[in-house]
Amino acid sequence: MSQLKKLFIRSILEQEGRRYLSNQGRELQAKLHFHTRRLFDDRTIGVVTSSNRYEGKLIITFPAYLRLLDAQRNTKDKSGRRSRKGFQIYNKFAMGHYYAIAHRLQNDFTDEVALNLRRQWQQSNP
Repeated sequence: MSQLKKLFIRSILEQEGRRYLSNQGRELQAKLHFHTRRLFDDRTIGVVTSSNRYEGKLIITFPAYLRLLDAQRNTKDKSGRRSRKGFQIYNKFAMGHYYAIAHRLQNDFTDEVALNLRRQWQQSNP
């Protein structure tokens, strides 16, 4: 795989990781009416590149109890009304961003993008 394609994959994964944390953070603030500082502070993203055929992996870490909050049923919203849906703060975002990453990796690498990446790479590596 070419260096440009590796750079492209890494940039897509970094952008989608930041977007994931941003979107999920807004939902955490909107849905959870208790202290959520640990949920915000302990969420991180990391992009790992490897030397094998698959050139990138996005790693998102979060507190384990985030998944429990997602699975919880019979919750109350901020107004005190009961809901049977749960908080929907993990699965909705994980699957949505998974499909967004797949779509962008399949369709966004054009000749123009490759040319821009080549220029950026040449400027950073004289």
